[in-house]
Amino acid sequence: MIRVAPFFDSQCSLDGNIISWATETRYLGIYIVSSRVFKCSLHYAKCGFYRAANAIFGKVGRISS
Repeated sequence: MIRVAPFFDSQCSLDGNIISWATETRYLGIYIVSSRVFKCSLHYAKCGFYRAANAIFGKVGRISS
């Protein structure tokens, strides 16, 4: 479970058991981060982009400038 609200870092319990909260979750390919306001993490998207770009440049090599 993840919280996006002003009280996102407060503890919550249900029947005496403390509920553990996640810091981020993936929904439709977007990582939503737990915070006071709605935030999305672009870290994984950037990693995927650079991985694909480096794979292309690795295949092309020094053939093109």
